[in-house]
Amino acid sequence: MTPSNHERMETPARTPLDSITVRCSVCGCEDTARAVSDDRVRYHLESGPAIRLPGAGLTEEQIAELHRMFLRCECCQEDHEESQGCGCR
Repeated sequence: MTPSNHERMETPARTPLDSITVRCSVCGCEDTARAVSDDRVRYHLESGPAIRLPGAGLTEEQIAELHRMFLRCECCQEDHEESQGCGCR
């Protein structure tokens, strides 16, 4: 007996990180999601922490969420910290 569609647990398709573009919300520079995944200090959330992406790729829902995020590249993050008087470096 073959399981029906309702009985099967389908895994959502994932897009490879090399095919996804991440963009700085401040200056507009771009890089692949793979570069972001491999380089923890490259893009930062608006609240400050650097992002890390799963190496297995992202689902369409995760890609949409990533594109809605406010992200700063490392240069813009440093400029922001300096303008805020951040002494964390």
